[in-house]
Amino acid sequence: MASLAYGRWQTERRNRLDDIVRIGVTAGSAGERVRWSRVVLLAAEFQGFARDLHDEAGVIFAKEAANGNSELESVLRARLTVGRQLARGNATPRNLGSDFLMLGVSIWDELRLRGEDAAGLDGVLNSLNAARNAVAHSNTVAIDGMKISENKVTHWHRSVDMLAERMEDVVMDHLADMFGLSDPWRSDG
Repeated sequence: MASLAYGRWQTERRNRLDDIVRIGVTAGSAGERVRWSRVVLLAAEFQGFARDLHDEAGVIFAKEAANGNSELESVLRARLTVGRQLARGNATPRNLGSDFLMLGVSIWDELRLRGEDAAGLDGVLNSLNAARNAVAHSNTVAIDGMKISENKVTHWHRSVDMLAERMEDVVMDHLADMFGLSDPWRSDG
């Protein structure tokens, strides 16, 4: 069973991303602005997914660690989001690593152990966020230097789609191993 966060990534978030793709690729400045919009939306939707996954995993972590103590569960849930980078910064590799480490999982180390190209995914996120920041802050010099092509946006989209799936697997396995759960995403564990 998938997490609610990943389910939303595959439905609601994907639908929003697909809506902007359906606008179509046109030549000239209109096509350029559609690509810029896709970059900002893709970065925002991925950050939302990562934050949702962190929230959902935090609820499970707190519930299992508290072992029936509702007061302790509330304290743990609150502590797992204090200083969360995804609440105030982009979904960069550093911010993802920092936030998920609060749950005891080293996302990037786990991806490497599973044979994923963590360095490649790190680079994709960094370039996507750099493009997002350039567009969001109307930094035309940076935008022009990046040459945000349709192929590049499609590559970023496919890469973060794969990363979302892999992150969900890593977090699920971590919670399952830590708390002896067969399926952490099920409400009854």
